[in-house]
Amino acid sequence: MPPPTFPDPAASVADPNYHRSLHSPPRHTSSTEPRDDMVCFCFLVDQTRKVHKCKPAAGICSRCGGGASVADMKTATRFCHVPFYWKSWRAIICTFCGAVLKSYQ
Repeated sequence: MPPPTFPDPAASVADPNYHRSLHSPPRHTSSTEPRDDMVCFCFLVDQTRKVHKCKPAAGICSRCGGGASVADMKTATRFCHVPFYWKSWRAIICTFCGAVLKSYQ
């Protein structure tokens, strides 16, 4: 196995941007050049989960020790605050911390 190689300390003194060139891509110096290395996507997508019906169930939460309950859940996926997909399902949830212990989809 070859011995590990270390950066040359003389190179860091000669070139002030030596450490920056090791860990980051090269900088563009001209502001008129187009930047091809940065792409930004911005989507306003979120998912909401609501409990419609809930009744107590036997058992305790394995995370916090709270009581369990059976709940009818509804999940809605929205784009720009407009729902385009929703799904109803049943789950056993904790009444204290809200963790989903078991889901029936």
